[in-house]
Amino acid sequence: MANLAFIRGQLENAEQLFKATMSYLLGGGMKQEDNTIIEISLKLASIYAAQNRQEFALAGYEFCISTLEKKIEREKKLTEDIIS
Repeated sequence: MANLAFIRGQLENAEQLFKATMSYLLGGGMKQEDNTIIEISLKLASIYAAQNRQEFALAGYEFCISTLEKKIEREKKLTEDIIS
């Protein structure tokens, strides 16, 4: 439902639904670095940008980028360890 609201441009509704979904997932034990959380964070950041809530948008984009960079580094190290 959150994705549908997002696609339809119902940004306030989408924001509430994405936040509720994220809260449920994190409460259930999903880690912040999970790709699902990163995807929701990216969509929230896009919503904030569209609403001219620049500080929130920037924080969301930075979270996504830094989390993915850490995951990439971990994967590189794992690959190097396996190859060695």
